[in-house]
Amino acid sequence: MPNSRKNQLDVGLTRVVSEGNLPLNILANSTVREWIEMAVPGYHLPSVYVMRNTLIPQRYEQIKEYIKKKLSSCTDISIILDIWSCKSMVGYIGFTCSGVLKTHEPFRLVSQRPRKITTDLSCQIVRVVTDGGSNMIRPFNIQFPTNQSETLIQSSVEQVECSEPDPNPLIHIPDSERMSAVVDAMDKALSIIGAVRRSVNDNEIVYYATKLHLPAKNATRWNSQYYAIKGLLRIYEIDPLIQTKLNATQDKSHCLTSRMIAILKELVLILEPFQEATDDLQADYELLGNVIPAYLDLINKVSLTREEDDGTVIKNPKSPLAGKIHHCTDLAEALKKSLESRMSFVLQDTFYVLGAILDPRFKKCWISTTAMSEYALLDSVRFELTYRYSNLKDGENASRSQGNEEEGATNKKSGPTPSKKKPNLYSTINATERPPSAGSSQILEEFEVYLNEKTIPMQQEDISGVVTPTRSLKYWSQNAHRFPYLSCVARNIYGCPVSSVSIERVSSTASDILTAKRMRTKAGLFEKLHFLKHNSKLINNPVESH
Repeated sequence: MPNSRKNQLDVGLTRVVSEGNLPLNILANSTVREWIEMAVPGYHLPSVYVMRNTLIPQRYEQIKEYIKKKLSSCTDISIILDIWSCKSMVGYIGFTCSGVLKTHEPFRLVSQRPRKITTDLSCQIVRVVTDGGSNMIRPFNIQFPTNQSETLIQSSVEQVECSEPDPNPLIHIPDSERMSAVVDAMDKALSIIGAVRRSVNDNEIVYYATKLHLPAKNATRWNSQYYAIKGLLRIYEIDPLIQTKLNATQDKSHCLTSRMIAILKELVLILEPFQEATDDLQADYELLGNVIPAYLDLINKVSLTREEDDGTVIKNPKSPLAGKIHHCTDLAEALKKSLESRMSFVLQDTFYVLGAILDPRFKKCWISTTAMSEYALLDSVRFELTYRYSNLKDGENASRSQGNEEEGATNKKSGPTPSKKKPNLYSTINATERPPSAGSSQILEEFEVYLNEKTIPMQQEDISGVVTPTRSLKYWSQNAHRFPYLSCVARNIYGCPVSSVSIERVSSTASDILTAKRMRTKAGLFEKLHFLKHNSKLINNPVESH
């Protein structure tokens, strides 16, 4: 077999082992080796030693070098850190690094290491984002090992609460604000779901009657309460007499009454916008510009009433739930207060405001739904853009001067210096173009042109008729020639992830790699396997990598 073909098969096998969480000992299984040799004549499986010490490290270094090149193309990056332990009491520290390339493509890498790790932070820290825990700020009050030790005190680090969407928003509502009827209906519904799932007979009855399975409630899974209750109501809708057939509801005290069913239907109506918001904000391609519009949309939908200037209370015309909610009005009000207490800070945060303004799907249309002055807010945005423009110009001038020095050195080596005299021939034919605006007025002119254009739709239909969501970064990539500086600001802003979902998704795979049968796996091998598991797609499909 040619070496090129063998190398190709070795790379494919390395991907199968690292990305598929296969044990390395499978390569020592005689039955597997015989089967591979029969399926691919002339190819001999590498040994466990070669896979562990040669093929996996080679693949790891290849992807690491590719990621280094990508990171060098990001002007700003955001790092999310998560520390956790599994049931076997093994501690992990995980990292995700997000940014936007100069081509306006989202980019994200994942790394996770077991046990103890020490890292020196020598770069400039712009802000530390936590879930409100002061213990996460305290580790940054350290002295860096530089020539001049600089103490990073808490006042120099901006702490911002994380805007992570809540998996189950009902958990955080104070008990005093819950309606007892809503709580009773929820508890009884979840009790029925649990009893049915534990019973083989009830499971079969439900499936034969409705062709559906009841989803389980999970405290750490997104919208599990919503899906569980919605699934139960769907079963009751298909077969209204299902309660008379189940062993779990043979006792009438365990059955849902018609009033409870009505309450649960209202509950599903209220939770549906939260389900849409969490699914949207945890998506891979969603950006910081979604947060404020999503927050304001949820506030509008759970605000069932509105107070007029004369003090009269009317139905909120902006809420599609107004007039449909009768039993759960207190619950909707409690959710509104919970949203405001947890998320209202985004309206005062520079990153979130700039993200919403620079999102071509929203621009400034969301400002009218708040109590803020549009003039004052846009004036603050202009001030922030001016500040960011100066930083962009400083970086551009530095790179340009370095390029001129290199070009000058090249010209000196290649030949005489060209004449600097400006030719006068054709000067009456070719009109001199007006130079572009100098100073901060250039980015402000771009901003005014951008604001005066219409917003783009949330979805777009291609030639084949397929409807796809509109991507803000794609807009800035296509219009970078029109907004050269504004597009750079948008690229840097959208390097911040919407939530910490990316780091939470990778935690479960750590336990899959370091199982009870693999407790002897060394830390270095574990790091490489986990790194390959989540980052191989960056080099396999670089266009869609993130």
